[in-house]
Amino acid sequence: MNQAPVKLVQSVYEAFGRRDIPAILALCTPDMTWEVVGPSGAYPLYDTFKGPEGGVRFFSTIAENEIFSDFAIAEIHAAEGMVTVLGHATYTLIKTGKVVDTDFIHLFRLRAGRVASFREFADTAQVVAAYDDTDAHEAVPAYDTEDA
Repeated sequence: MNQAPVKLVQSVYEAFGRRDIPAILALCTPDMTWEVVGPSGAYPLYDTFKGPEGGVRFFSTIAENEIFSDFAIAEIHAAEGMVTVLGHATYTLIKTGKVVDTDFIHLFRLRAGRVASFREFADTAQVVAAYDDTDAHEAVPAYDTEDA
């Protein structure tokens, strides 16, 4: 298997760990798209950020909202121009001081040896509840088995 796609994505994470945003952007296509999937408007990162300016805004938004205490990659899989990453992150939300402890999936699409798009999927209910300073169980109604 060609390891170049995996090494490219690992380079993105290494630069993120150093907070080296110019190095990350150098690994991306000019029309790069960064997206964190979640309810629009519920959290500042739940948006799509495009191009180099969007990349700077994406990473600035992370820095303005999250302080990481743990970030771990569990698995990386590459196939057909895509790299899928499974991992775990723990971070404190600056606005509320609440801790988010979540698994995540990152999808990287590659083009011409560079990253063309990034999508993150994580526990949105937990993030929104922590950002709004509510209990996650209050934010997501439980399924009532008596009415089923």
